[in-house]
Amino acid sequence: MRNVAETGLSILYSLLQNIAQHDIHAQRFYQTYLTDILQHIFSVVTDTSHTANLGMHAMILAYIFTILEMGKVTVPLNPNAPMPFLPLHNVGYVQVRYSRNPP
Repeated sequence: MRNVAETGLSILYSLLQNIAQHDIHAQRFYQTYLTDILQHIFSVVTDTSHTANLGMHAMILAYIFTILEMGKVTVPLNPNAPMPFLPLHNVGYVQVRYSRNPP
């Protein structure tokens, strides 16, 4: 039987894939939750006492990075995004936010 953490990560991965199929709702979801999801995943994978399910965490991170780099997140994740906003601004925002200010 799978454990609760593995099931939760699997559900999150499926949710991210399913929400991407509905663009208008996906953009609202991304703007509201994507940075929180990233912050929580980074806090788990950088915790030296946590070793379970790191492969699934990596798969979720890879999926998020892919949708960002492909420009599928068309709303600004940064509340202070420069105008005019370009989807690739999100890539830079995530890179700077999580490289200089670890969660």
